Amino acid sequence: MKLHVPVNQENFIFKTSDNVANEIVRFSEKVKKKTKSSTLVIPFITDLHLGLMPKNLKNLKKASYEHVENLVNVCRLIDHDLIIQNGDLNDGSSLELSDFWEGNEMYKRKMASIKKPVVNLRGNHDDNSLGDKYENNDLKKVATYSELKNFFFR
Repeated sequence: MKLHVPVNQENFIFKTSDNVANEIVRFSEKVKKKTKSSTLVIPFITDLHLGLMPKNLKNLKKASYEHVENLVNVCRLIDHDLIIQNGDLNDGSSLELSDFWEGNEMYKRKMASIKKPVVNLRGNHDDNSLGDKYENNDLKKVATYSELKNFFFR
């Protein structure tokens, strides 16, 4: 039986539980073993749904924020070239625009600490323009493509 040994989190930007820290280190060591000097390393994250706040979903919001922090911690430990965020960063079902923009601001701030390029692709929940319908949400668009683009590149 393997004994649980807490990981030194000094290279982490965001502190986390010992279990998650151990998994981050284990994963980053696997990446390092498989990486050669000519390897292109691209961490990939998708479907964070950061603005999700209706009803009892506050735990999902907390979890999605922690996913961003875990990605930042992994990227501190591995040599990578860029990051791809493959869409649904937001959730068009947000009942409050403040939740939507709060999630975007947090993501932008935390990802900036990585200091590598981040490619953000748009998903069907990012502006709700692709026809998703939610109860109690009459917002046809939470944000337009132009608003999101201007937000990330201002």
